[in-house]
Amino acid sequence: MSSPSLPSLSEPQLLLTLLEKSTRTLLDAYSAAGLSSPSMEATASPPSEAFLTPDVRDATRILQGATAQLCATLVHPSLHMIDMAYKVSMA
Repeated sequence: MSSPSLPSLSEPQLLLTLLEKSTRTLLDAYSAAGLSSPSMEATASPPSEAFLTPDVRDATRILQGATAQLCATLVHPSLHMIDMAYKVSMA
């Protein structure tokens, strides 16, 4: 069975669409919960487990996967492999 035709977007454009949608889902969830958007400089505790709804978990996984795939697609292969090797050696 063939999959339905998608608009003629490149893989990076499709990944950007996933990134935007999942980011908006997460930001909307923070807003709905009365929480500030996270920041790297923030010292606040992460949201409670109650915040981690199925939609938030799905959006988080999509964001992580699409980010990794976008990097694997656009970053020069040798740089990507060095980065991946460094991550494995640090594990």
